[in-house]
Amino acid sequence: MRNALIRLEDVGPGGPYNSTESLKKLRIIADYLKSERVPFHISLIPHFIDPPAGHSKSIDMLDDPYVRLFNDTINYMDQCSSGRTVGMHGYTHQFSNSISAIGDEFFSAECTENCPPDDSPDALSDRITFMNSYASSRMKAGYECFKKSDITLSWGLSTPHYTASNIQREIMEAWAGIFYENNPWTNDFKRISIIDRDSPFYRGVIYIPTPLYYVDGMRAEETIAGIIDALDGYGEGELASFFYHPFLEFSFIELAGSGCTYAENSYLKRLIRAFKERGFTFVSMINLVDFVPSTRKTNFFPGIDKQVMTGSFRDAAESGLVIWSAVNGTWHYCPCLLENFPNRQTDKISFGDVLMLSNWAVGNGWKPFTGDFDGDGIDDVVVWDPEQGEWQVAFSEGDRFVPAPQNGDAIWLRNWGVGPGWTPLTGDFDGDGISDILVVNCLLGDWQAALTRNHKFIPTGNALYPWAADVNMQPFAVDLNKDGKFALLARHPFLRNGTVDVAVSVIEKES
Repeated sequence: MRNALIRLEDVGPGGPYNSTESLKKLRIIADYLKSERVPFHISLIPHFIDPPAGHSKSIDMLDDPYVRLFNDTINYMDQCSSGRTVGMHGYTHQFSNSISAIGDEFFSAECTENCPPDDSPDALSDRITFMNSYASSRMKAGYECFKKSDITLSWGLSTPHYTASNIQREIMEAWAGIFYENNPWTNDFKRISIIDRDSPFYRGVIYIPTPLYYVDGMRAEETIAGIIDALDGYGEGELASFFYHPFLEFSFIELAGSGCTYAENSYLKRLIRAFKERGFTFVSMINLVDFVPSTRKTNFFPGIDKQVMTGSFRDAAESGLVIWSAVNGTWHYCPCLLENFPNRQTDKISFGDVLMLSNWAVGNGWKPFTGDFDGDGIDDVVVWDPEQGEWQVAFSEGDRFVPAPQNGDAIWLRNWGVGPGWTPLTGDFDGDGISDILVVNCLLGDWQAALTRNHKFIPTGNALYPWAADVNMQPFAVDLNKDGKFALLARHPFLRNGTVDVAVSVIEKES
């Protein structure tokens, strides 16, 4: 499939979109693209400033009637497309007395007036300098503006005019993991680029290119012809991507009462037809990538005695990490707050840590895991001592882990899963909403389950034996069909080109 992308450029609460009529025309353009099944993207300037006109409007001014209408229009357009349409196009796309969408926001060697400053190289290594840099101030202000608005920011950034110094570029990459623009670090402008940069404040960044650039309104016919002619040079795996200023369509749209006429010879309609006639399919930029690099935290519980586990330990809707230290048996919880995406830089509170438990499971002999062992929808922790076959559980109470039961010892099972030949798994094997445990001896194909009953693990006997025996077997437990019961997967990496065996649980929950 030959993929194409389109981005609607320089849209903000002002300039050519500063009227009810222009916002109606934006909706009409979105309706047209929806009718053609063309997903589109919007590079949104969250704060539009026009100093000569005394105009300053931002999308977080929700008490302003015009801003509410503008935001409603953007949200309407978002729903006409993929629902993941809006990206940030700088904060104001200007500096000093320049006008948004016309002025530079970041350093440009070609700037002659109202020129933004560059940043210090120290901002790439010193955290305080990084956070106080000019580029960081613009990124943070833009994210805060979106956060206070009612518009969802779905992808990272397209840099105003594609200009910034190399220092500012790396600062911005530390704030946004995906850029919808040509990769400034390479000359390959037709393919997605992943740069695995190992910086103190981030790791890796993705660039989605726009190699066909845009329609220049001052020479529209020439640039439209150039875009169409260039399409024949695109092959499989290359992105025929361009951006377009939607105000160029306004002269082709006439409003009449509740209806309108939209000329078939508009610049945008001619381009869409040309792409389709040549076999291109318009796609959403987000659908071209599976993962986007996000948060990085440095100086985070260093040392080989630490083990990191994932789960929701305070709220089912909150993701976080639990860090166990084998040396002293301390358990810390760190909320990640990945809902901040696409903002990569979380503040100290959101990536802070809470000491949940001390002096529990001390020593490298313990093996820790997570699961919901009391059915409250919040994850707990379980530890296993394979030498003794001992299993203990600590419940999460939001701000602490409490070995359970609270009175008496926390040992839920003894003399089970003894020896290094066992591999442990956790999952809900009877569908009662509470996690259970299972151990497997891969060499023998011996799978044994223990169900959670009244603060105890009760062995069921051999769950499966012998089944999927293979010394190289990789066991997993997962709710494959979303019925509430975890199935067993046995992957054989060297057997019959990577065979995977699946066993479905038929254990009934307690009535």
